[in-house]
Amino acid sequence: KGRLYYLMRLNYAPLTPAKFRDTGFVVNKKFYRVTDKKEITDLTFKKGETYVVEISMESRLQRFSVAVNDPLPAGFEPVDENMTAVAETTRLNFTAFNKEHLTERGWWGTLNYIERFDDHVMLFGDYIEPGTHKYTYLVRATTAGKYSCPQTKAEAMYDPEIFGYDGYKSVIITD
Repeated sequence: KGRLYYLMRLNYAPLTPAKFRDTGFVVNKKFYRVTDKKEITDLTFKKGETYVVEISMESRLQRFSVAVNDPLPAGFEPVDENMTAVAETTRLNFTAFNKEHLTERGWWGTLNYIERFDDHVMLFGDYIEPGTHKYTYLVRATTAGKYSCPQTKAEAMYDPEIFGYDGYKSVIITD
């Protein structure tokens, strides 16, 4: 007698790599060399080198409480550009790259918080204005091999049906 309330959630793992998906966000991930700022289209990297990862996320509408999960391929580690162990030339090149590739938005209305982990980077935005939002960070290629590059996913945290992810890639790290 009375009302029954329930929540049903489905988690799954696809058998084949998923393709690009847009149900509210268009997500893209690109890699660049720090030294010459050229995009790495063949996704072949050199062990020990530092690279720029550029995440772009587009939303046609304003969104609240947005999370972007960017898992790194095995063989990479995120680099905090503010650490003293980062070479000054790398820091200067990264700053120059950002001046050329990013538009200044301030902290409100875009991705405004980052968390770095060993295997992924999380970006958050309390409020996202319509348009394209870009964020860059540094990674270092640490281990030679061929690896899957997991898909970067953006979602409205409290509206999980609003999400998007980029297409499957694989990367090669050479000695």
